[in-house]
This record gives sequence, C-alpha cells and structure tokens, in this order.
Amino acid sequence: MDIGAGNGELAVPLSVLVINYVAIEQKPDYVKRLQDTSLKVINKSFPCEIIEKFDFILASHSLPWEEKEYKLFIESAINLLTDKGLFLGVTFDDERSSWAGLLINCDLKSDQRRNGRLMHMEDWLSRYYLLKKTLITTQVKTHSLDDIMASLAFVYSDGDAQKIEVFLNNNNVKEYIGQKNKDKYGYYFPFQHIFLEVNKLR
Repeated sequence: MDIGAGNGELAVPLSVLVINYVAIEQKPDYVKRLQDTSLKVINKSFPCEIIEKFDFILASHSLPWEEKEYKLFIESAINLLTDKGLFLGVTFDDERSSWAGLLINCDLKSDQRRNGRLMHMEDWLSRYYLLKKTLITTQVKTHSLDDIMASLAFVYSDGDAQKIEVFLNNNNVKEYIGQKNKDKYGYYFPFQHIFLEVNKLR
C-alpha cells in the first residue's frame, strides 16, 4: 500500500514489483493520473477504512506534521501490516537540512516546520516499535537558475499556484541559490530524505 501515491512517477514502477498494489491518494488530478495507468486507487485521506493487510506500506513525504496526527497516521498504517510486515515512512529533517536552511535564510514561511518534530517522532517510534533510520541524499541539478527555481518552487508549493509565485518572486532565494548551490556545471540542490523503517513486532 502506497499512502500519498502522488502523480504516478514512483507508483507505477513500484506497482510492477508486487502482486497487489493499492494507492491511497486524495488529490483529484493525481487520482485520475493513477487510474489512467490502471492502478487500484482509494480516493481518500488516510487514515481511512481498509480491510486488507499488507506486507509493505509506504508513506513517502506524506506523513502529517502535527504530533497527534502523525501518531494516528502511523499507528493506523501499522495496524494494516501482516505480522512480518514493514512500514516505511520517508520524511526530512525540518530543522537541520539544506531545505530548512533555505527556508530560514530566505525568510520563507512553511507549514512543514515543527521544532523537534523529527526527534519526537523517532523517540516515540523507538519506544513502541523496532525502528531503523537511514539518511539518503538526492540532488536536483539544472543548467539554469530559472530551472532550479522552478523545481524548488514546486517542492515549496506542494502544488499551490499562489505559493509557487511567492517562491519565484523571492529575490533572496535567487541570491541564496546563486551563492551556495552553483558549480561549473550549473545549479544543484541537495535533499536529505530520512527513511524510517518500522517493524510491527519488536
């Protein structure tokens, strides 16, 4: 099960690796794209009523940010695992990552910042489950400043057109990227992804 399956770029290749793939997605345009590829899609916000059990549940950058909400989200997902199943939550460190540095230094407001959120989440998971944490860094690379700005604006906006404009019109961002994230090949930006593997049984 893939919670917050998105636009299909990850969902489609994942679906061919398993016998039974189920996407959970609430955004109508993403739901349509997923359905157009013949994937099974539940058009709801998670948690929702699901009868099946799964060997693997993925929540890639779809974990809630408020403590009460992410606890309910993760517990609900883990309850849908088979006995030896694995839950994988992918998120980022909203205080010590390159992305957090960009937001703070360029005075960009974001709902995706909660002091101590990741530490509290890891703490809570470690108390009740077997947790393995891995840090993986990927990079967006472009030849032009406009292209890197467009890529980062999409990340910042989460699809909200107004937020895209706010990001693109922020001269501090252009200066910040130009100084910190430029090399002889063009522009780049690193994203640190935190992989939280959670086993149902300790």
